[in-house]
Amino acid sequence: MTRDNELIRQIILAIKARKDATPQALEVDGADKAIVARHLEMLLDLGLLEGEKLRAFNAAPYPTILVKDLTCSGHDLAAVVENETVWGQFKQRLSPSELVEIPLHVLKNVGIGLLITWLKSRF
Repeated sequence: MTRDNELIRQIILAIKARKDATPQALEVDGADKAIVARHLEMLLDLGLLEGEKLRAFNAAPYPTILVKDLTCSGHDLAAVVENETVWGQFKQRLSPSELVEIPLHVLKNVGIGLLITWLKSRF
């Protein structure tokens, strides 16, 4: 499976939009549940979200991730992916295949640099 940074963006934004931190499963409209679960598992393993991984107790061949909230580092990534100017620069300058290949910590770090530049231009 290829990591999908667009799906990760949707997941991050969905978690950030939540009104509470009650651990719960997360679904993304139009996305396969198994693929969303794997991406949630990656985000949990990377320390970008707080949650709990439950082994498949139902018929699903993948674990259920109960998402509580983003971590501080996850919120930093959210600041990058929710800023349309910054995210637009990634999408404008990189092909979809290049965007997929960027490790999340690099995406976050470069994005924070772009965010700093964008913010400085506002003052």
